[in-house]
Amino acid sequence: MLAGGSGTSSNNFGSYQYPESVIPLFITNAVDDRPLPLHGDGKNVRDRLYVLDNCSGIDLALREGRVGEVYNIGGGHEVENIALTRQILRLVGKPETLIQRVKDRPGHDRRYSVEWGEIRELGWAPRHAFVEAPGSTATVPPVAGRVSIVPSLDVSVGRLDLAM
Repeated sequence: MLAGGSGTSSNNFGSYQYPESVIPLFITNAVDDRPLPLHGDGKNVRDRLYVLDNCSGIDLALREGRVGEVYNIGGGHEVENIALTRQILRLVGKPETLIQRVKDRPGHDRRYSVEWGEIRELGWAPRHAFVEAPGSTATVPPVAGRVSIVPSLDVSVGRLDLAM
């Protein structure tokens, strides 16, 4: 019986991520030589959390947490969107000229991260570093005949390896 708390988390990334999220969108756009729409100055900071780490944190909060408590689950990897964008472009071997600055959204958070010390007290920590998350993929529509651009990027099966 689960009688513990619940969780709220940092920005997740991983397999089958919604295609309009920044990581899969920027990868697919870069692969197709389309602009990467970077909001504002790109200095917005996001903490990234591998989805399986998020699941293990939620599971621990449910099983071991205090009833009614909400546990923040963080990835411990804060990165500016411009740095993430450049990392993606390096991964796929595309030029930074694909970066297209777009007007920032009204009310767009400058920083999104959570303080996750409370769940650490339960013994939890992310197991996968952002740059080393195994099997980290973003789903893209399969394109017949497409070949790998770099060894870690196999889009012939409709998935991109994000291990950067």
